[in-house]
Amino acid sequence: KIESYHIDLTHKGSSIEVTAKLKVSNPHKEAADYFVFCLNPGLTVNKVTFNGQEVTSKRELQLIELSGKKLEPGESAELEFDYTGSLNEAASYLDVDDKTIQEIYNCGMGNIDIRSATVTSDYVLLTRECNWYPIAGTSFGKQSKQWMEKQFSNYELTVKTKPGLTAISQGKPELKDG
Repeated sequence: KIESYHIDLTHKGSSIEVTAKLKVSNPHKEAADYFVFCLNPGLTVNKVTFNGQEVTSKRELQLIELSGKKLEPGESAELEFDYTGSLNEAASYLDVDDKTIQEIYNCGMGNIDIRSATVTSDYVLLTRECNWYPIAGTSFGKQSKQWMEKQFSNYELTVKTKPGLTAISQGKPELKDG
């Protein structure tokens, strides 16, 4: 279970650089020694640490697998993911068929293209559906309905971008110089 996130995101033109610190816990009655996270496949994972020690991760599309560390029942740990890149929107809305995704939404004033992520030099849109931050478990799957479970976590988000752009997110905003 992910208890909290501390995410530092830097907007660099058409890409992002992110350090995501996750406080994770084991709510189960057995020790966990294998962990699976989901992250947009357009993002390259540069490093993963478990309680400050670098760990080897295996990446296959959006899945990141970690092993070799153990989390006993009731224990917590800090994971840190460093990653960069541009988002692959094809990895969004995996639970919606292609025909529906490609339909143009008519809002009465005109047609709107459904987007889950946009990163340009003048605009950034990152939705939950594009998996821009690590999520515990797998994404959509027909065999497992785990992806439907909502994961509520506390989070702190710091965004660095160029002057003139404003970051908008949930929670209480703070403006810092630099």
